[in-house]
Amino acid sequence: MAQQPVSDWKRSPAHLELLSKYIKPLSIYHIADSYRSSDWYEALKEHSLGAIQRFIEEGYLVRPDISTLMNYKLIIPELKKLCADRVLPVSGKKADLINRLITADEPGMRRELSELKVVMCSEKGKLLAQAYLEMRKQEREEAERLGIDCLRKREFLQAGTSVAKYEANQVFPRGLGIDWRKESLFPNPRDAYILKLTFEETPTVAKGVNQQELEQFRLAAGSMHLWGSDAEAKQLLEGVESISAKCDNLSFARMLWQSAVNKYDLKEYRDLARATGNKNYKIEILTCNDEHVCDVCKRLAKKKYPLFGDIPELPSPDCSHNCRCSYSLDMGY
Repeated sequence: MAQQPVSDWKRSPAHLELLSKYIKPLSIYHIADSYRSSDWYEALKEHSLGAIQRFIEEGYLVRPDISTLMNYKLIIPELKKLCADRVLPVSGKKADLINRLITADEPGMRRELSELKVVMCSEKGKLLAQAYLEMRKQEREEAERLGIDCLRKREFLQAGTSVAKYEANQVFPRGLGIDWRKESLFPNPRDAYILKLTFEETPTVAKGVNQQELEQFRLAAGSMHLWGSDAEAKQLLEGVESISAKCDNLSFARMLWQSAVNKYDLKEYRDLARATGNKNYKIEILTCNDEHVCDVCKRLAKKKYPLFGDIPELPSPDCSHNCRCSYSLDMGY
């Protein structure tokens, strides 16, 4: 049975999210033809084409003017060919070519693009969409601020919860198959443990770093873990003086985070071995297997190490730049 459309779409985050996609010109089929069309249907409670048609009928979406349509659809070589076909000069920038063609043959240009199903926000549509995006931006900034405050106070479960609550409120939360609403009620102990390691243990690569400076890098590393991206970490490290001759600041923060993840993984592997009664498992070190892997890391990756033996620390303090290696459990199969 078809779902009934929402009665007031201006109160629907999904509809406002859809409208915001059309601040710039876009095909009405862009969402319908995307791999996430079913996700949009679920969020909108109707087909995207039905919602877009309502936006058009109510004057929130309009067909762009001919100049905007040409800029959207045609690339410079195509514009030059159209000029050449009409014995017009083919020099100049894209805007020059468009203006030249409209001046010389506007009816022909309209015929050229007559079947193009492209719309964009009208002025009132743009105002509504921009207000929605600004609200979302403020929500994100508040969630980031709260997350950093929790990290500073070493409230790691609360930090994870604040991010989960933010994601649960999004039309399309980050990550596939993650129930952020559930995560907001039951914070993930793994995340809290990794954050705790990030802030309370100092890997060899960070030995000797001033504690005040190290705190800023730990905040950046914690943000990487909370948000799954480098964007927040970059902001936290803006203007911070470089502290490593081997790598840039973002890579150094990433090594702090990777150190905590590696320690957590090693603990999990050992817990598994104890639970199964098999203490003969081995650890293999995996490199990123690209041209940036140094000779030290390549040598470490050629060996296997007893799970309960002397395993090289990662990130490797002997790496010539920024170590990106990780542990892998070899169960001997």
